[in-house]
Formats: sequence, C-alpha cells, structure tokens
Amino acid sequence: VPGSGSVQFGPDGTRALITAKETSAGTTTTRIAMFNAATGNQIGTTLVLNGDGSVEYGPDATRVLITTDVYDSGTASHTTQVTMFNTTTGTRTGTLSLIGSPYALDPVFSPDGTRALITTTVYDPAATLHTSRVTMLNTATAGQIGTTFTFTGPEVARTTWSADGTRALITTIPTQYNSVPSPALVAVIDTAGSQVGTTHTLPGMPDYGDGPVWSPDGTRVLIRTVVVNVATGINTTQVTTINTTTGTQTGTPVTLTSSAFGGRTVWIPNGNRAMITAGDKVAVINATTGSQTGSTVTINGIPSAPVFSADGSRALIATQTDVTVIDTTTGTRIGTTFTLTSPRPIVILLTADGTHALVTTDRRGIGTAAVPTTPVAVIDLTTGTQIGSTLNLIGDTYASPAFTLNGTRALIATSADNPTNGISTTRVTTIDTATGSPTGATLTLSGALASGVGNPLRVVLSPDGTRALVATI
Repeated sequence: VPGSGSVQFGPDGTRALITAKETSAGTTTTRIAMFNAATGNQIGTTLVLNGDGSVEYGPDATRVLITTDVYDSGTASHTTQVTMFNTTTGTRTGTLSLIGSPYALDPVFSPDGTRALITTTVYDPAATLHTSRVTMLNTATAGQIGTTFTFTGPEVARTTWSADGTRALITTIPTQYNSVPSPALVAVIDTAGSQVGTTHTLPGMPDYGDGPVWSPDGTRVLIRTVVVNVATGINTTQVTTINTTTGTQTGTPVTLTSSAFGGRTVWIPNGNRAMITAGDKVAVINATTGSQTGSTVTINGIPSAPVFSADGSRALIATQTDVTVIDTTTGTRIGTTFTLTSPRPIVILLTADGTHALVTTDRRGIGTAAVPTTPVAVIDLTTGTQIGSTLNLIGDTYASPAFTLNGTRALIATSADNPTNGISTTRVTTIDTATGSPTGATLTLSGALASGVGNPLRVVLSPDGTRALVATI
C-alpha cells in the first residue's frame, strides 16, 4: 500500500487494517486496505480517499468509520468526508460529506455500534467563534439520521451515550479566552437524531477531569461546571441534573464552594444518589429530585475516590490524614473523623459483609523510602467510629491485607530491614475485625515477603479461608 502509515488489528486478531497516507503539492491522500492476518491476503480492494484520514473501529469490529479532512485551498475551507468500511468484505458501504473539519475529535459510537456521533467545526477568526456541528450517522449505510445540531460560539467538548444507547448528550466548552464570551451548553438527543427537550445554558466551565455522569438506568445525567473567582480564589462547583427522558433540568443545581481545586462526581451503588466532592467539600445529590440530600460536609484536605459499602448506605472519604464516614441516605457525617498519621496515602478496604472497614496505608513502592511502622485501624460503618485502638505494625507493607471469606479476620504482612546486617524480617499479624485487635501470636519469618506467579507480594488464603500461605526469600 503506497504511503506511510500504520497497522491496526481487529479485536479478534483475524483482520489487519492498513492506513497509509501520501502528501503531494499540499494535498493528502489516504489509502485503506484490509488483510487476512492468517493468510496475508488482501480482503476486498484498496480504498483511496482524499484528505488526511483517521480510523475508528465500531464496538463489534465489523464496521470501521473513516473520517478524512479535505481542505480546499481555493475557498480556504474544510470538509469532513465520512466513510463506512465493512471489515468482513473489505468494501465501502457508504459515504457522507459534512461541513467543517473533524478538529481531532474521534467519532463516538453508540454501545451497540449502530449509531455514531460525528463532530465538525468551522472557525471564524474575525469573530473568534466556532460553529460546531454534531451529526448522527447510521453506521450500516453512512446515512445521516435526523438533523445536524449546530452550536455557534462554543466548541463541542464531548458527546457521550447512555449505557443502553437510547440517549446521547452533547456538552460544549465556553470560549472564555476569546474576545466573544459564550456559555456552556447541554443538549440531549435520541436515536432518531432528534433533540429531546431544550438546550440548557450552564455557568462556568465544564470540569475536564469529571465528565457527565450517567445514572445506571440512563434516565438522569449529572453535569459538573466550575466558576473560578480570581479575585477571591474561591471555586464554585455546580452539579446540574438533567432528565434525559424529557431533556429537562431536574431540581435546583447543587453548589459547593472551596478554595481548592479538584473533585469528582460518583454514582452511589444501589440507589438514585450520587456523591460530589469539590476541594474540601462533600455532598450527596438525589438524582430523582435533583436536590441535595442533607448538608455539605467539610473535610480536612483533598479527598481520594469515595469507597462505598455494598448496599451504598455508607461512603468513606479519605484525605492525606483523615477518614470520614458519611451516611448517603441522609447526606450527613456519622461518628467522628478518624485520623491516621503516616507519610503514605491512606487505603480503605471493606470486609465481605460491608459492616467494617480496615484502614491502613498504601504499600511501599519501588524507590520509596521505608517507614518504621504501618498503622492499621478498624472502623464500624454502622456508627462511623473506630473499634479498638490503632495498631502500629513493625515494618512496611508491600501488599494489601487479605480477608477471610467471612470477613472476621484480616491478615497483614509487613517487612523490615536490619540496617546493620541487611537481613529482612517479615511479620504476619492476624486482626479480629470485630474488635480491631490482634488475635493469636504474630508470625515472624526471616527474609522479605516473596513474590511469584499468583503471589504478588501478598498473603495467599486457601479457598475455604481457613489457612494462609506466606513465602519469604
């Protein structure tokens, strides 16, 4: 295949797709060829396309969507040529021409692969504005479905699908750095390529690190935007609930203010609620009503991802030094904030029945300085309080604790080096999760905790959980 390019294998490895490009006199030509990976024989004929092309496989790998950016020097305009390619026959199944350039945005397939959303944009340097267009494509024929959605001002930030593929969401980025400001926009579309409800205008910038969060059933989507006040240094995070069945906003947006950046929106298991963190603030939102549940909780520092109990009724939030337990049904803090002093990040693990949490610190990584002790504590999730006292185990932990099947025991292996003779000692401590105290004697072994196939630096339990294997070297 003439030109320089790349080879992409399908998910099952039986097909190889070659994309090759050649540029001459400012014009780029893209060639696409499919080969049988077992025989090396070409499938179908080589496809020759005008423009700089990119390739995207559909979910089932039977269809490939090719977008080529065709530039007309006479009019200084871009056209996006969309081509559907059948990987079984190696033939083109259809084409569609769209106004604007692909703008380095990949097509977004529906979960079943029957639809794809294509985003193109035309930039007006005089007005410093983008006209962004989103088109829905039938991937069997490359025919357009419904109408093209046009947004003048913002660039299309992203398009996402619900898990069942019945709805898609378009969110846009405000052009706040251009001379003409524009808002963040949100629109819901269905599989017929029609808009559901009206376009929503949201304040601030979409949170790049936290995209739209769909409910498990796809009927709600939570959208997070952030407004930064440069004068005060306060960030206002707003989470808006959109009913994707009707395309309307549900309730009043939940607002959190903090001087710190960062945060996320996480769906709570087994329910209609989500947890929002923004800087040092935490809140629970009821997606059915779109309103906040309980009051905002202030924590000490920036949190890691929440850890939820199996039924979703409890959430544990860890910062660098503290752990807070939140009742997600009421949105309130329960018990007292638990503090763990260590230079390592806090790690939270739940027992099998979800009634207790074991709190310790992250394992030692390669090149990380050793610590003399590893703190371990147990928290009762019903009350949010610590059970027993914090244990300080001698040495470093190199792996996560191992729980018995019933969750009543946790085994933790720590290793410490003797700086004088360089000999390591490994200790295995068994903790009763009901009392938070050690049970039995600590097992001491010469050498460092060993790794191997199926044993990556950890305690290995027997299938019935009555025996444990620890190896040192």
